[in-house]
Amino acid sequence: MAQQFFTQKECGFLKLSKNSLDRKKRFFKIWTMKECFLKAIGEGLSRDLSSFSVEFNQNSSPKISSTSEVEDLNCIWKFKQYEIDDDYILSVACARKIEKIQMVGSQIYAHL
Repeated sequence: MAQQFFTQKECGFLKLSKNSLDRKKRFFKIWTMKECFLKAIGEGLSRDLSSFSVEFNQNSSPKISSTSEVEDLNCIWKFKQYEIDDDYILSVACARKIEKIQMVGSQIYAHL
């Protein structure tokens, strides 16, 4: 399924998995980021999932880059992910003017 909907870079991220649990977690990190981005821009699954790529860096928030257009999506959007537990990952997208995205208990707060 990943090869059908994910970019080569994202598939490479999955291949770096240590085991099946890590691969499952990486898959859902990518999937929930793609889903929250598509909801944020109001396009839903009408946009090709391979037209943008999700990138993860241990030292910063997840980033999204376009693979088909010359646009810097990270200038417009800010992303945050939370691992609720081994079975749940929450991804959030908001306008870049937000300084900080924070989860307190079960609530998400966006600070200007």
